[in-house]
Amino acid sequence: MTNQEDMPWPRKDAKVFAEGKNPLTNVDLQWLGTLFEDQDILIAEGFKVVADRAVEALERGDEARHPDMYFFPVAYLYRHYLELSLKCLYRDACRFLNGEVDAEVIIKHNLHKLWNKTKDALSKSFPQEPPSTLSNVEKVVLQFHRLDPDGQSLRYAKDTKGKPNLADAPRLIGLGHARFFL
Repeated sequence: MTNQEDMPWPRKDAKVFAEGKNPLTNVDLQWLGTLFEDQDILIAEGFKVVADRAVEALERGDEARHPDMYFFPVAYLYRHYLELSLKCLYRDACRFLNGEVDAEVIIKHNLHKLWNKTKDALSKSFPQEPPSTLSNVEKVVLQFHRLDPDGQSLRYAKDTKGKPNLADAPRLIGLGHARFFL
């Protein structure tokens, strides 16, 4: 085992979730909750911004490590952004229609089922919208769903049975593609 100087092990008084010395990095969770009734949309945007910044750094060549190590975190951030955004859209459309939100769809991570509910609610909310708009969105949603149907495949290299996740994924994937579709 290495000594304390070689490895930055936490001290016994370490506090991970405490006010920091730099005010630019302090978050006021109480203020956040009072400003935004539905925090999910702000959280979703945060996932996307972080993923975008990682991809931009790779595209600029700022990162010395190989992009392979970034696939899982970046793809997961984009997928989670998409999931939270769809949940917000679905809830808002149901509210607009004075309809009931399917609680099971909201608490689960199945993008296909979530999209079907969202698409139905959006179609009713915006009947004048051309069908191609929703069709184009559906293509992107289903690509994420096929890659990660339950919100776990982009988090771990293997599933709970030890089988590799993403075995059917394309061999080469450009991380920048998702940024332009979302």
